[in-house]
Amino acid sequence: MKQQVWILFFLAVPLCSSVQVHNATVNGDVTLSPVGISTVRSVVWKFGIDKVAEFDPSFSEDVKIFGNYRGRTTLDKETGSITISKLTLEDSGTFSVEVDSVLMPDLYRLEVHAPNRWLIPVVVVLASIGVIGIGAVGWRLYQNRDSKPDDDPAVNGTGAGSNRDTGAPNGESGGLVDKSTV
Repeated sequence: MKQQVWILFFLAVPLCSSVQVHNATVNGDVTLSPVGISTVRSVVWKFGIDKVAEFDPSFSEDVKIFGNYRGRTTLDKETGSITISKLTLEDSGTFSVEVDSVLMPDLYRLEVHAPNRWLIPVVVVLASIGVIGIGAVGWRLYQNRDSKPDDDPAVNGTGAGSNRDTGAPNGESGGLVDKSTV
């Protein structure tokens, strides 16, 4: 009984499987190629359990493309590679391939990403803010280019609202105060 369980275990688990990850952008293209194959007589590519492309010369010399892959997928009869173009987010997932009626142990994970459209506007906005900020600082420096710190009413305390001692007796401020009400 134990021998049967072990036999089933080894039949169910491929010994040398790997997952190749391919990253692509929307509207881009990707080529998936079977690994370690020198000659191909027949090939079937699947997305999950659904057929994507098939070539089997014992039935037809034509390549068959299935579902929404029609018109945007090509299959190379000699290498078994497929190229999918006009990628969509829905193309993300796992592909498998059968070569000469044998399921290959490698899986192909396709991850389709939307292009980074936010990158350029963010850079432009940040650059604009920087230019505006630098422009405001530059304009203020330009306006004050000939003044000295002692000439600036905001610095020397003689501007409106200043509490600087103006020499009035008993430390009175120099502001407008009606002494008749004090």
